[in-house]
Amino acid sequence: MLKMELQRCSVPVLLLLLALVRCSTQSKIQIVPSRGQIYLGESQTFLCKANGEGTMKWLSQSDEEIESEEGRYETKVIDESTLSIAVTADTPEQKVIRCHMEFDSGETEETKIVLTIIEKPQFVGDLEKQKTFSTGSSVQIPCQAKGIPPPKISWIRNGADVSGSQGRVSISADGTLHIDNIGLPDAGIYTCRAWIAERREEARRDVSVIVNGKSVRHCAILQYYWVKTSCSPCHRMHYS
Repeated sequence: MLKMELQRCSVPVLLLLLALVRCSTQSKIQIVPSRGQIYLGESQTFLCKANGEGTMKWLSQSDEEIESEEGRYETKVIDESTLSIAVTADTPEQKVIRCHMEFDSGETEETKIVLTIIEKPQFVGDLEKQKTFSTGSSVQIPCQAKGIPPPKISWIRNGADVSGSQGRVSISADGTLHIDNIGLPDAGIYTCRAWIAERREEARRDVSVIVNGKSVRHCAILQYYWVKTSCSPCHRMHYS
């Protein structure tokens, strides 16, 4: 009976010890949110929260104190245990900021967060909405996009993916679509797709490809006071 009572008493004690261990391993300060991703040109606010009161400050990777600077940082003291910073991603370079806390007890502690700058995929330059080609020609339809990280480029024709290498059809590393010996069956709606898989972000742009038949030269027969055949002038006719 006594043994059972001791076992019952030991359960709360173990739970208390586990709680104390967890508390001892937890950091006394933390930055929230803990994930630092900022879109280029946009701002994100972070809080540094401490389990106690004292003096707090933000530090750069070079150990310099970060103060409010228009277009880059805006720091604010919320209370003696909370400090905020609004970071603007003005450049694509990665940033590291640290929160330094000196407690009233004299103890110091520090934590940091790595800020990754990201950018949604967007097209560079103008992609014509409609392009017309003659059969038999080799054509290139450029499509370039930027983003952080750099987006991948793929092409879709009439709703189906265009393979990067289909004999006459290929896609170069810069996203340009190449079609050799283009024919009437190659006409249709082509869609350039710029996408960043890890964030499931994409941008699309359509171009209508029109293919005309081969041009045929017709010669005019010119007659003077003597009969003469000439192949000038000529004009072009297109067959769709």
